[in-house]
Amino acid sequence: MTPAPEHGGDTAPARRRVRRFLRHNGLGLFFLTAFLLALAGQATRDDGLLAMVSACHPQTLRQMRWTNTLIKDLSPQILTSL
Repeated sequence: MTPAPEHGGDTAPARRRVRRFLRHNGLGLFFLTAFLLALAGQATRDDGLLAMVSACHPQTLRQMRWTNTLIKDLSPQILTSL
């Protein structure tokens, strides 16, 4: 983790990270969609849908952990650069 810029310092690196994060992570919507698909598969007893959601689950968890780590890493930098 890079140190937070001093007040009035260069915030470009933190801003680039935030833009990259937002560009790659419409993940909140993705996670919600995956959850709703799983519920729909259970409610309709759609084995194909449940199989697809189950197959995607490990990657979804990996993305959630990555997103959580990135948020924890960038939050102090973003908050101190405002």
